[in-house]
Amino acid sequence: MVTKLIKNPKKGNIKGRCVVCGVLTDNGLKISVSDNFSGWGYFYAGECFCPHCAAFFSDQTFRKRSWIATKSEFMFMKKGEILPYLLFPPEPPFFIYITKGGQRQGWLSALKYLNFSREHFFVSVDWLDIPVWMNLDEVRKFDDVIKLLRQNKVSKTAITTGDFGMYLTEKAIREKWYWAIKFAKEQIKNPVWEVIAYVEQ
Repeated sequence: MVTKLIKNPKKGNIKGRCVVCGVLTDNGLKISVSDNFSGWGYFYAGECFCPHCAAFFSDQTFRKRSWIATKSEFMFMKKGEILPYLLFPPEPPFFIYITKGGQRQGWLSALKYLNFSREHFFVSVDWLDIPVWMNLDEVRKFDDVIKLLRQNKVSKTAITTGDFGMYLTEKAIREKWYWAIKFAKEQIKNPVWEVIAYVEQ
């Protein structure tokens, strides 16, 4: 679904199975990756890239930027534009990819996890080797708590490490939002919490 949004890709003459999407093609192209590529384990057994996957794979923009794909459109997103799609997912099927550093083809680990539900869905990220399984109710609850913490000047580092320090802890107790700090500490190492904290402003 994602690669088919690329129009008029270059065609080759290799007959075989595409190692990225698994389809058979008569117009395959040579498998070409960088010397430091580490995602071989996510490839299918095959002989080539199909034209669409070759175009998708060779364009480093798909690695360097976050994006969302639906049945009818493809959009690159800045970090501040991602959260609405997690709180209000698009009409299925859809695929969401989030990158922090743009150094890995992180979407490769999740290409087979196409989403057909708005209530439970996968998000592909480039800092984990597996996609993150999202529950919409949990996403919205986490967002509410993280927004409250950010409104109280709590840093992203504290939110994701649980290191709130004495001053913030005393302030939270005094102002009666210590429950949010306690909740946050319980979510440390939860990948859903980490994703929401990353895209939250």
